[in-house]
Amino acid sequence: MRGSARQAPSQQAESTFEQLMGAFSFTQPSAAPAPKAKSPDQQAIFAYGNVLGSKLQAFAAVNVNMTQTLTDQINDRTSQSKGNAVRDLGLRYKTLGEGVLSITDVPTSFEGAHTRLGESYIALGDALRAVPNASDDKSYIAAITAYNGKADAYTNAFVAMVTLFSANEVSFDESDAGSAFSFRR
Repeated sequence: MRGSARQAPSQQAESTFEQLMGAFSFTQPSAAPAPKAKSPDQQAIFAYGNVLGSKLQAFAAVNVNMTQTLTDQINDRTSQSKGNAVRDLGLRYKTLGEGVLSITDVPTSFEGAHTRLGESYIALGDALRAVPNASDDKSYIAAITAYNGKADAYTNAFVAMVTLFSANEVSFDESDAGSAFSFRR
């Protein structure tokens, strides 16, 4: 049809965009609700989590090459220096466990989990220190198996701690030392 007016492509696109935008209702996002005030128990748990978390973060900061230390010793089991590095790491785990157990202001509801966590670090360290002492393949496998069992116990103790913080509705921001007990998405 000759008599009908056609829109220029840019006008047509602009018109389509306006129609599309008109089909949606945009509202301003509401402000996030103010954080819920912590009860005295939650405040004590939060403070405890930050004290405990600071010990774990300090350990992690000093032991950034843990995996490489273990790998080096696995790949060269006859190296005295690599064995000593694993023994030293085991001693640092043991010291961490002792440091955890030295915390005196532990909320009552956390006492059992706290003790299990500290003891699991000590047991993990002791088991790790034994690995380089293995003189043959059979004793090496036995030492690794014992270490793995202690690592499983540690994992269970750590997850129990995370669960307790969650059950008590205590969470930590990334800047809090207690964030060691938070899983990020």
